Parts: sequence; structure tokens; C-alpha cells
Amino acid sequence: MVVGKRLVTMKGVLSWLDAVGDVMLPMSRKQVYRQLNNPKFPDWEDYFPSRVERVVKRMEKKGWVARRQVAEGTKLILTDEGKKAVGLENLENFEPKRGEWDGKWRIVFFDIDESKRKKRNLLRKYLKLWGFWQIQKSVWVDPFDYEKEVKYLREVLEIENEIRWVVAEDMENGEELIKIFRLE
Repeated sequence: MVVGKRLVTMKGVLSWLDAVGDVMLPMSRKQVYRQLNNPKFPDWEDYFPSRVERVVKRMEKKGWVARRQVAEGTKLILTDEGKKAVGLENLENFEPKRGEWDGKWRIVFFDIDESKRKKRNLLRKYLKLWGFWQIQKSVWVDPFDYEKEVKYLREVLEIENEIRWVVAEDMENGEELIKIFRLE
């Protein structure tokens, strides 16, 4: 094992592509890596070439990236599917909101078909991550404003018509929710 080499991950490659656009790859293991004085190009000598190739192939299979041959070598391009994957990665960075409560409840309800189970589970995962409370199977509530995040999530998951956002001033079990969210 070579000491000092780093492993490249799909998340890492997605981050590079999101931050800088197209990225150049080495054309093959046997060729000398192109070292350009441009932050757009990662220093591939820091990574295992076989690992880079495996990660890129997996990303191509998922439809996240496309390769284009250019005079300088192989260019890696983020596809629309890859942009959605980056969008989901960005959702991980959202922090639960807390602070002064304005007395309104934000309710998310959805009806997502069984054929889109993966998307439905992702939606639930992020609602839970943000601190929403499940009051029914497909109805979630939170006292803080996540409208932008929910709209972003439904766009990234491509389920715009299956999710609804409601702001309510009063709820039947409001006192219980105040205790749950520790708003007293």
C-alpha cells in the first residue's frame, strides 16, 4: 500500500463537479497525470488511479456524470441526474431551525405513490432530520418556517405535485405539540 494516497469517493467527485464545473481526469493509468495550475483540476497524484476509475464508472452507471474526450484528456461533466444528487447532498447540510416561535404551525402533507417509495422515504428522512413531528402517516408538523427547504426538496425529488405546505394558526392538539417542541 502506498502511504499518503487518499481514497476518492462519489461524494467527493460530486462536490468537485458542483464547485468547479467540468473536471479533467487522467486519460489512463499509464499516462502522466496532467498537472495544470488551475484550481479546477484536482491533484490526481494524491489519489489511487484505480479507485478514481471505479468511482467514475459507478457514477456513470447512475447517470450522474458523463465523460467527454478533449485534446487535454478526459473531461468529466455533471449531468442533470448528478445535479439532483448534489441537491440531496446539500440537504444534509440544512440545520434544524429553532428560536422565537411566531405562533403558527407549518404542516407538510403528502400522497406519494408506492412506485415512488424511495422518494417518499427520502422525504420522511429529511423531515425527521429537520425536526418535524409526524402526526399521521403522511402529515408532519413543525413550528418553524421550512417553506424554502420543503419546496427545494420536492423539486430535487421531482414530486412537486405530491407535497403540500400549509401554515396554520391553530391546531386541535396544539398544547401537546407545544410540549413536544418545548415552546413554553
